[in-house]
Amino acid sequence: MSIILGVETANPPHSLTQQEALDALKKHVKLSDRAEGLYERFLLDDGIHRRYFAWDNQLTVLTESLDEKMKRFEHWAVDLSVEAVQKIFKKWDYQPRDIDAVFICTCTGYLCPGLSTYVSQRLGLPENIHTLDLVGLGCTGALPALRAADDYLNRYPDSTVLVIAVEICSAATHWAEKPDLILSNAIFSDGAAAVLVSNRQNLPGLCIKKITSLLQPQFRDDLRFKYLDARLCNVISPKVPEIVAQALDTLYKNHSAKKNALRLSWRREKSFRRHPVKARPFQ
Repeated sequence: MSIILGVETANPPHSLTQQEALDALKKHVKLSDRAEGLYERFLLDDGIHRRYFAWDNQLTVLTESLDEKMKRFEHWAVDLSVEAVQKIFKKWDYQPRDIDAVFICTCTGYLCPGLSTYVSQRLGLPENIHTLDLVGLGCTGALPALRAADDYLNRYPDSTVLVIAVEICSAATHWAEKPDLILSNAIFSDGAAAVLVSNRQNLPGLCIKKITSLLQPQFRDDLRFKYLDARLCNVISPKVPEIVAQALDTLYKNHSAKKNALRLSWRREKSFRRHPVKARPFQ
């Protein structure tokens, strides 16, 4: 049985409040009255206060070439992934030699060989490490990656794996004045999260009982990446909250109380603590 032992995150050092982002846009980007109104509406919604960005100068995102965007993705995706994993190693007293596999998901940049090779090298993981890069999965990528890790652990006993989700969304911005692009520019940011999962005996943590999902390709155009002017950019429809709500309702209807979408059970351990997070829908 797969046990989630710990989760850590890493943010880039630079951040802006939504008000600061709006002020910067008004100062440095020539916006139509309509676009400025949309940015004000989306940025000043009280669902998000501050976002973190992987850049050295906020003007970078306005002027960089496509090649520079991809170079920035490579640099920060590796740095943030490694930082998140190092936090796990330190907090749970693990070493690189203790890791048997690495699963990484991202959709805001592309590397071949994959990002997992860069992260494994930086961390000093064993040469016989099993790696898997998952791409093209968007916002949901962390769960398929976790499912792949669970499948691996069900096959290989006495193993420990890392699951990493990292996105540099600022490397996929586009300044066209389409509402879906404006919305994307107003809500996405950069960061990484790492999860330590093991099937070794007598470990404290969250037990993964079952993971399941829905495939609804009819909604693909409502939340996706596309190329515009030869640049990768994110597109999000205002219908997404309703689509997600309907999907969740379908999952609950399709599964009994004993077969939830992601069932977690606690193993008792005094040193294992939960940190509740308050969430609200974006409107």
